[in-house]
Amino acid sequence: METWDHRRLADLDFADDLALLDHTYRALQDMTNRLHGLGKKVRLRISDGKTKTMTVGKQHDIVMPLITVDNQNIENVHKFQYLASYMAEDENVEVDIRTRIGKASSVFQRPQPIWKCGKLTISKEIKLRLYSSIVVPVRSTVG
Repeated sequence: METWDHRRLADLDFADDLALLDHTYRALQDMTNRLHGLGKKVRLRISDGKTKTMTVGKQHDIVMPLITVDNQNIENVHKFQYLASYMAEDENVEVDIRTRIGKASSVFQRPQPIWKCGKLTISKEIKLRLYSSIVVPVRSTVG
């Protein structure tokens, strides 16, 4: 039975998402083939519509062969969102940072009518509890 190489970080897993990582095209294609073969044994498949590849770092300007699954080319992209993070082939994190700040700001702004409401008397304690239960969890996941 085939297994993954556990001597180095080769993949990132979360729920039904998987990111395969390697330094060479050939190694990444081999990993993709192994994943595809193991998945087929348990009736799982790699979605060619949802699956993307990206070269990150100094090599991003070199045209690489496309990764394939069952002779279907996987789209190569210049930027990609994985879970809550945005990644770019030039390693620029500006889009990711702006997105995270925007999400935190948006959540922080939502309860403004409660904070400023003059008709309702909401105690400082209740406001702090609302802030702790609504805003803080989002800020910690995006920042």
